[in-house]
Amino acid sequence: PATPQQIASLQPDPRVIAEAKREFEAMGFRTGPVVGFSFSLEGTSKLFRDTFRVNLVYGRDGSVQRRGKPTQPLEFLPITGLPDVLRRSVKSVLFSPPPAFGPGVLP
Repeated sequence: PATPQQIASLQPDPRVIAEAKREFEAMGFRTGPVVGFSFSLEGTSKLFRDTFRVNLVYGRDGSVQRRGKPTQPLEFLPITGLPDVLRRSVKSVLFSPPPAFGPGVLP
């Protein structure tokens, strides 16, 4: 098991996270609170399309997919289109899978 000291050593510099949040907000995204080493992004589909250079749609199960590839849930967005300042500090941008519980899940 990991010790609290090991976990703490894996945390990114808070200044790096704050800078990444500012950059995404300057681009028009809304950012959520920092949880661990990540934060959420909210924005219009056009903003995601323009920033990450992908056309996104929702699948029937609520998953995010690339337009034209309806059977392939999209987990990670390409970060090659991000500004240099973000590419230096952002390892990945991902979509969480839809929950496996709630309305529509049970047969």
